[in-house]
Amino acid sequence: MTCQRNMISPEERTEILDTINHWLHEQIFPYKRPSAQLCEQVITPVNAFRIITNKKKFDLYFRFGQTWVKNEEKTIVIARIGFENQRNGYGTSLLKLLTKIAKKYGYNYIAIESVNSNSRVFALNFGFEEHIHSSNYYISTDKLISKLAIRKC
Repeated sequence: MTCQRNMISPEERTEILDTINHWLHEQIFPYKRPSAQLCEQVITPVNAFRIITNKKKFDLYFRFGQTWVKNEEKTIVIARIGFENQRNGYGTSLLKLLTKIAKKYGYNYIAIESVNSNSRVFALNFGFEEHIHSSNYYISTDKLISKLAIRKC
């Protein structure tokens, strides 16, 4: 049963999409048009939604809402992450962005799905814990905020 308090409004989805597009334009690469888009164009509240962007400079895919991480809580899952130029702080900057979104809209956990060797090291460096499914990692939003503050990257 879906809890009403975890429903995600069309306005929330649009604001999150706009925030991600602004970040991509300002921090990663200034494409002329917004590159991220909603996977579903639904005008009613939902319990989950997806955002995708795939360009030469970056490839990102997110799930927001009720996910495999915690069934009854709003979570953010990084399902795909890739940057043309690695080790430039883009991943750290992305985590900072996602924690701001998480705090503003009440997402309690952030996860990285189906990690490879690079993203596993990245996840562990930020204190993510291995989920019951060993290729997935997660962390509470508050714990990640603390880890990012300590790193001061």
